[in-house]
Amino acid sequence: MSINSESFESTEKLFVKSNTKNNTAAQNYCRQLSALVSRHADAAKKFLRISRFHAHGIRKGSGTHASSATTLPPQFTSVAARGEWSMGKILDIYFQFAMGGDYYLGRLLTLIAPEDELFDSLPPHWVDEEHPTVREGIEITFGKVVSSHENGEHNPIGVLSFLLASMVHHSDWLLEQMAARPDHPFSNIPILNKPELLKELKDEHLTLKPTVAVKAATGIPPFVAQNRLLRKVLDICVLNHEALGEFKSDLTEAVAEAVDAKVSAEGGVNNSILLGQLSRLRDDIREDLNNTRTALAEQIGNSPATADVRPRGDNTASRIPRPDPS
Repeated sequence: MSINSESFESTEKLFVKSNTKNNTAAQNYCRQLSALVSRHADAAKKFLRISRFHAHGIRKGSGTHASSATTLPPQFTSVAARGEWSMGKILDIYFQFAMGGDYYLGRLLTLIAPEDELFDSLPPHWVDEEHPTVREGIEITFGKVVSSHENGEHNPIGVLSFLLASMVHHSDWLLEQMAARPDHPFSNIPILNKPELLKELKDEHLTLKPTVAVKAATGIPPFVAQNRLLRKVLDICVLNHEALGEFKSDLTEAVAEAVDAKVSAEGGVNNSILLGQLSRLRDDIREDLNNTRTALAEQIGNSPATADVRPRGDNTASRIPRPDPS
């Protein structure tokens, strides 16, 4: 929609162009998807059999993941409604699409683990989606889509706002792909070629926190909140464990100091006190020896009589100057 915005001037359909017949969109989509997998066959073959790849496999994989990725999957009616699969004439009549189940299913299809405490994370969105900078980003990114359909029956601004927020949120990865492959189609996304505007949108306007427009996540099962509370309890237990370990060490030292103080006050001696006194005595002796050595060195250095000290092994008598008897 960003790279080929001109093709949406006269249509709202993503795959059908103005000069093509109906019922060809699915064929175009399947053909383009197969070409994409063929270009990246080395990476794709690690996850699927290339010879049996088909677009229907994506629907099959999504349906299997939605119904079997967790022990508490969405209702099958939600999966069937999202995939547009029939459940039979009777069930199709009485079991219809409902938002709650579809919200949960959609969030599950983002591949966030449903038992993760971050399962209710909000998507990237704007602090103020009406801000002029955000509006400028939408117009630059989607061009003709905005000018052609903003005042039409289906105003796309709300959808385009979320699309731009996701692009800005993942812009670092998009720019890495552009740097690795300069001919990559991402290079044609206008917003990625305006670094100053991109930085301002990301640093000042993008958020993952609740706002007036996006107040809370939808489709969240109750056990997610319970998991978050359990995480808080675990963190508190870890802190208590660490504090208890420090308390044991501090308590041992405090008790030892209290016993020593009590024995010393009563004039007694124990092992700890004796070791302390011997340690202080050793330090005092060292200090006295150092002071004596320093004093002797000063006296020798200031004395007018100097001794001719010969190296060890020299048997020649030391000659010491004596006073003249005359």
